[in-house]
Amino acid sequence: MQLEGITEGPSAQLGGAGSWVLQTDDSYTIDAGNNRIIFDDPNASGTITLSDGSELTFSNIENLEWSHDSLRVLFNRKSGENNNIIVANIRDLENPVNLTKTFQGDFTNLTWSPTDPSELFWLNKSNLYKINISEKKVSNSLASNVISVNSTDDRKIYIVRDQGGERSLWSMNTDGDNLEKIVKSLPVSKNYEIKYSSANGNLLIVVNGEVRTIYLAKKVGGKLELKELSKDATDAFWSPDGKKILYINEKNVWTFDIEKELEYQVVTDGDIRDALWYMDDYHVAVNTGGQYKVMEFDGDNSVTIGDTTLNEVFFSLEYKYLFYLGNLKENKDNIVIYSLRP
Repeated sequence: MQLEGITEGPSAQLGGAGSWVLQTDDSYTIDAGNNRIIFDDPNASGTITLSDGSELTFSNIENLEWSHDSLRVLFNRKSGENNNIIVANIRDLENPVNLTKTFQGDFTNLTWSPTDPSELFWLNKSNLYKINISEKKVSNSLASNVISVNSTDDRKIYIVRDQGGERSLWSMNTDGDNLEKIVKSLPVSKNYEIKYSSANGNLLIVVNGEVRTIYLAKKVGGKLELKELSKDATDAFWSPDGKKILYINEKNVWTFDIEKELEYQVVTDGDIRDALWYMDDYHVAVNTGGQYKVMEFDGDNSVTIGDTTLNEVFFSLEYKYLFYLGNLKENKDNIVIYSLRP
């Protein structure tokens, strides 16, 4: 499910406009970079309560996602052997649009437009299309030979294309104009993810699959200058100020200082389940072997803040709280809230 108009991940309780509470007995993973919640059970059920008190009840849902401005919900609902891709307007929950039935297509690869909440980009058989939900129309093909689509906060669409065996990164406006190759000769792999930093205007290119590579694509003189950061990492994250990068794999955590061009080994040979920037560009929180630890970006001054039964964590930048399901002494499976104050 994907929520549009939501300003943050699920909260422990309702706060201001844009906040929401997820109630479910099913375990899930928060993919904050892609505005998505993925349930371990493809038939998950529960209730979402919005800041205005309205509720959205769901069942047989495999994932939830929220779009850039959080005014609509996109979700995949299973019915027997069939998948139904449904879009619901949070302000009009009684009139959802079933994309599968409306357009009679396979809508397993959809990406929200970063500029228009009524539009989705659809990758189908290596062609990229745009769907207008309000008008119930599908555009002609905007690009061919496409294998990956990313929508980012810089209001552009980034696609990876395979042309004659060469993988390359292209950008275009959301209206389909100004299609431009910006990076050539990317490694051939299964997954590609583009992460934009609004603080500096640069990109992270995460290649993960048969081949792993993390690139920093830095704008220099109007062009992108590509720097390879790692061939071992599986994911990467911008610091809030855009000056550092955190990247991880199953056993290690690193940070990279862009200005100093220095890499720091934060954790070596651990059981890495999750990691994220915490509070600022100076601290990281790492789940290693079921324990959450907060440490400085170079790995110094590690402090264990609690144990967890889940791999994932959510940090609210607005409220400065770290949320996860954990254990507190002899009490099991409590919601424990930790906060690190500067």
